[in-house]
Amino acid sequence: MNELELISGTTEWRQQHPKATLREMEVELDGLTYGGKALKLKRQYAHSPACGAAFFPSGPGIGVAAQ
Repeated sequence: MNELELISGTTEWRQQHPKATLREMEVELDGLTYGGKALKLKRQYAHSPACGAAFFPSGPGIGVAAQ
């Protein structure tokens, strides 16, 4: 599916579902873009020095890194 088809399909769906929740929109968009297939994301996680728990950093300039 090319970008124009994606935009057209999304616009049509939104017109048909004007009161859709963000979650409903997300599910529909995922189905359009990836054919309903799950994606495997590769992420690097930070680890708490206190307990070792892994967490996904918020981004640059946020949290401990910004201090």
